[in-house]
Amino acid sequence: MRGKVRKIGLIVLLVCVLVGVAVLLNATSLGNKAASSALRAQGGVMDTNKYNYIRDKTCLSWTVFGGIGFGLGGLGLLLLGYVYYKELES
Repeated sequence: MRGKVRKIGLIVLLVCVLVGVAVLLNATSLGNKAASSALRAQGGVMDTNKYNYIRDKTCLSWTVFGGIGFGLGGLGLLLLGYVYYKELES
């Protein structure tokens, strides 16, 4: 039972890390898409400062989201690796 739970935990943490990295790498394009969508919703006319604000803040939001996923997944993998190491040691 413990081995199965650890395998599931390992898979979940790996997915968390991979999703975090993918989001971090695509944060800029996600921000640009959100700003373009907002520009279209305004009928194609928007102040440049407002457009840049939307783009920058959306990029920042995705970067924070990806960083949290990557950080938590990486920390979990390190802790799980430590648990495996301690099992092998004893």
